[in-house]
Amino acid sequence: MMIKFLTSVVVASAALAASPALAVDAFTVFNGTNGTGGFYYGSASGTALSDYNVTATGGCFLPGGTCLYSSASPDGVIPGVVKGGSYSTVDYDGTTLAMHPSNSLDTFAAFRATTAGKYAYTIKLKAIGTDSVNGVGVTDFTSVANVATLGSRQVLPGYTSATTLSGQVVLAAGQQFGAIVDANGNYGGDTTALTFGVTAVPEPAQWALMIGGFGFVGGAMRRRRATLVAA
Repeated sequence: MMIKFLTSVVVASAALAASPALAVDAFTVFNGTNGTGGFYYGSASGTALSDYNVTATGGCFLPGGTCLYSSASPDGVIPGVVKGGSYSTVDYDGTTLAMHPSNSLDTFAAFRATTAGKYAYTIKLKAIGTDSVNGVGVTDFTSVANVATLGSRQVLPGYTSATTLSGQVVLAAGQQFGAIVDANGNYGGDTTALTFGVTAVPEPAQWALMIGGFGFVGGAMRRRRATLVAA
């Protein structure tokens, strides 16, 4: 019975130790499909968020890229999100996602939790449009049922400037968090580079279970050795 119990503890603890924590970044997983890797992109107006409903492989605001954009926008292929491509007035190195608001709609990038828990995140944004940039507004948010709770608005004053949002957030399943990029001034130059990484943070109880399990096994094995020596 003791051997069977110890085996169960070892297996459970080892499984917990071996199971990798969620670690994803938006650029790596982006393939022109909303929801890949848990990331969603869409248009925003005030506190209302909506996912893009069109996937395009051509006609992006950065030609040659893979993109998502809103077909309902009066401004063509923006608001939108692009991976790859190039354009003469965009200082884009191809290692980040490029986001662009439209004249009438903001654009957002969000990570949506499939399981409840704590998540560590780093969101870095840099204005990279070089034509008539008057500043890009960036707002962090969390949302439930596509209604955003907005954080403080920050402004990227030019394409050489960047800002980083980082920390930890506790989410229920289905909740999401991310950043909204809006046109502040001349939206024609408001292309913004996005880096967005998320890592699940193990709960203290999980670590305690694993450490306690190994400790119990070690103690039981020492007692067994002592019994064998005494015999």
